[in-house]
Parts: sequence; structure tokens; C-alpha cells
Amino acid sequence: DGPEDRQGLVAVGREHEAELALRDALFAARRIEDRRGEALASLFLGTLLAEQGMNGADDLVRRAKQLAQEMGVSRVVALARAIEARLARERGDTAGALEASAAACALLDRHGAELPDRIVIVATRALVLTEAGRTKESIRMTRALRRRALRLAFDVDDDGVQLVRPPRKLQRLPVVYRITTTDGDEMEIDSPAKMPEPQKIAEIQEPFVH
Repeated sequence: DGPEDRQGLVAVGREHEAELALRDALFAARRIEDRRGEALASLFLGTLLAEQGMNGADDLVRRAKQLAQEMGVSRVVALARAIEARLARERGDTAGALEASAAACALLDRHGAELPDRIVIVATRALVLTEAGRTKESIRMTRALRRRALRLAFDVDDDGVQLVRPPRKLQRLPVVYRITTTDGDEMEIDSPAKMPEPQKIAEIQEPFVH
């Protein structure tokens, strides 16, 4: 199995097992000098450590970005820059988060990406923009992401005739934000426009697709 297979363990709540598997994958990639495998394992392990609030995430993501830049793997560079934006946000470095997320989106615009990668990059940028007070830009990006996902859910023939109706959940595809208020209440909102007043927000967790 490759690093991407190990990453799937996180989705089923097996973070510790995923961490061990990714560390094994990283060790193996370095041993056989598989630079692409090292870049992917470093990126996924760095992302996992960042989500768990553990040390070492910055160095791993930085290494993934360096390797991907040297190999010209734009997908990994863009994802690494998005994760760098999240790490900067956690440090309270708004300027750094804005710069890194903008760079990730620039790579996305230039090279494109599959939907899961696009969601990570765009949702990260939208969150950073919202926290920087640039809500209108955040809303535009979120809406554009939904429209793209909806188009991908349709099967269309050469005459533009819809052949298959998309699954109901993809007709809406909400990008959801989990908010904790200063009163201790938790809520999920599907648009930056519905954010509480900034002074009432204690924490905004990473956006996800419901």
C-alpha cells in the first residue's frame, strides 16, 4: 500500500494506526530513495500531526513542498501550501496564512486539481479569508466550489443532455464550518455569511464537506 492508502485510516478514526503506517511509509520511501513517495508520506503525516496538534508538522510539510517543487509535482506543492496556511493560522499568523493559501489557489488555477484536493485548498482559503474579514471573497469561493462539484456530478452527452441525475447530497454539497462561541455553544454553518459576530467566536475548526 502507498501513503494515500494509509491516509484513509484517518477517515475511520484510526489516527494512531495511520500515524504509524505513514511513518513506516516515510522510512521505506527514504530507504529506497523514492522521492515522490517521500513527498506524499511527508505531506500526509505532516497533515495528520497538524490535526492532532503534535510537533513536527511544519518540518514534514516543508520537506514535502521542497521535494514536490524539485520534481514539478504541482498537486503536492499546492496541498502543502494549503496545509502551511492552516499551520500559520494556528500560530495566529494571518499574513502568513493569507500568503500560503493564495499561493495554493494560484497553483490550483494554473494546474487544476481533482475535487478532493480542490476542496482542501479552496476551503482553507475561504476560512482564512473569513477570519481576515474578507467574507465576500470567501462566499464567492465557496459558491464556486459547490457549482463545480455539482457539474462533476452530472453525466452529460455531446448534445449537453443530462444522462444521470446526481446524488441528492451532491446537489447541495455544503462546505460546513464548526463554530464554538464565547458562550461555549457549538454550531455548524454552511456559509461564511452566517458566521456570528467576530467577538462572539471562540474557535473556528477546519471546514469540511458534509
